[in-house]
Amino acid sequence: MAGSKIVFREYTSDDSFTKLTDIPKDVSEIQVALTFARDYDGVGSTQGKFIPYWDTAIVNPDVIANFKSKYPSAKVLVSIGNNKRHFPFKIDEDRVTAWINAATESLTRIIKEYNLDGIDVYYEDIEVSNPAIFVHCIGELIKTLKLNKVITRASISPNIEINDNFYRSLHQNFEDHIDYVNLFLSVVENLTGNTNQEEVLEKLKPTFNQYPPTKRLLGYSSIPPPPIFFVVSKILLSHSFINGISLKVTSFSITYFPPQWILDLLQSPLAILGSCKCNL
Repeated sequence: MAGSKIVFREYTSDDSFTKLTDIPKDVSEIQVALTFARDYDGVGSTQGKFIPYWDTAIVNPDVIANFKSKYPSAKVLVSIGNNKRHFPFKIDEDRVTAWINAATESLTRIIKEYNLDGIDVYYEDIEVSNPAIFVHCIGELIKTLKLNKVITRASISPNIEINDNFYRSLHQNFEDHIDYVNLFLSVVENLTGNTNQEEVLEKLKPTFNQYPPTKRLLGYSSIPPPPIFFVVSKILLSHSFINGISLKVTSFSITYFPPQWILDLLQSPLAILGSCKCNL
């Protein structure tokens, strides 16, 4: 990848990350984002009091400690957010300060209990009266966790549809505390075998150009990713347009795509099909 090192991130709610057997030399850092911690219980919103919703029976502090011992460069993040329209980010304006305090306290407790390294913000559904509420709440949460040295990594994960309204302002106001911007492609981008790679690249550019190249990761939000995703990823990596990729992985899925296969595929000739005519 033009001699540079890349970041590979796996989103998972189970222990599939422990099945990695070999880290390619081009990968500088493995990141595992545990999905999700949410401020919801079985009844409704807990107003900033986050609860782990990954499989805590098999992804426990010992499993994480063993994984990080095996791969010293690995970082494990807690991903806060929602899947589609379930568990939205929803705060009344008069609850902002209380939410920030509750979120900081509960996530600090989770991060310390599981020996995690950072936080990823992955809200697809945001229901607030003013985008500034989301920006302020999430930005202050990240900043406080960073300044308190609770985390060393902070990431935001927008998709193209909601980036301009929420995540761009979040990065502009708190860019010193945000390390990665993981832009998710999804099924709405209609990535199929007939998709032209130049079309995909042109669609990505306006959003990606809002962020520094060293922070950019390209992700795919469904399982399994289509072949065109790897083609586009390889092109962007070879031009140093992105710093890594991310994918969802779950061994409970009937379309289970082992993370080791993903890393191997990125190294294979299959991943360098075609040439880029797009002006990056």
